[in-house]
Amino acid sequence: MKKFFGFILWFLMTFSIANAFSMNVDPPTLITSAEKGQSVSGYINVDNRGDQEIKVNAYVEDWIFLPDRSKSFREPGSLKNSCSQWISLYPEKFALLPGQTKQVKYTITVPKNAKGGYYSVVFFEAQHDDPELLKKANVILTGRIGTIIYFETKGDSEKKLALSNFEVSKPVAGKPVYFRVKAKNEGNTFAPISGSIIIVDDLSNLLAKIDIDKQFILQGENITLEKKWISDLPKGEYDVILTLDYGAENPASLKKRILVK
Repeated sequence: MKKFFGFILWFLMTFSIANAFSMNVDPPTLITSAEKGQSVSGYINVDNRGDQEIKVNAYVEDWIFLPDRSKSFREPGSLKNSCSQWISLYPEKFALLPGQTKQVKYTITVPKNAKGGYYSVVFFEAQHDDPELLKKANVILTGRIGTIIYFETKGDSEKKLALSNFEVSKPVAGKPVYFRVKAKNEGNTFAPISGSIIIVDDLSNLLAKIDIDKQFILQGENITLEKKWISDLPKGEYDVILTLDYGAENPASLKKRILVK
């Protein structure tokens, strides 16, 4: 139940539990790096936005993407590319009055044999011990929210993204057009991909641009990206150009020719 609760709450920057309390963390996603054998430190801000005092416990866990791109949380150090056991937190336990903010310091100490990308999540689990609320039935008095960590080893990380099977469904005016492409992370670290699909005519006039929102692909992952667009193209032939930035020096790109009848 604890892992399920964390999964439900993860995508929210804030949460409210039975109107009893509300908490926020900043940043919700942390991207950082250091050389092997070195350490890197920083702070995560934890805010009590409710009207009750809460007690907070900070701890780390591993996580992994599921096929639907949701996250599954695991015991610290149980996954291959975990950096959970490299992380220390201070303080690990604290109380927050209504409206109060606490800075929690994290330090990531990198082993000398580190290479590529590693991942963890810092969870902040809040508990409410209000005696009046404890008397009420069906009131949940605990909840957690986390900061996802993407760590990269400086000087020993390779970003490599392979694109294939770029498909465009048959364009029909006023109907959805689906764009699909397979993206495989062949590097040894995460690929933060974002970009666009553009449609141009034979004179290179831009007729459409479809943005691709940022997401992360971990090393070894092979996923299918899909976008939908309502076509308003007149009859003719066009080039569809997909371009993805993923943190390397040059973006990845594919082109496909389409015919609108």
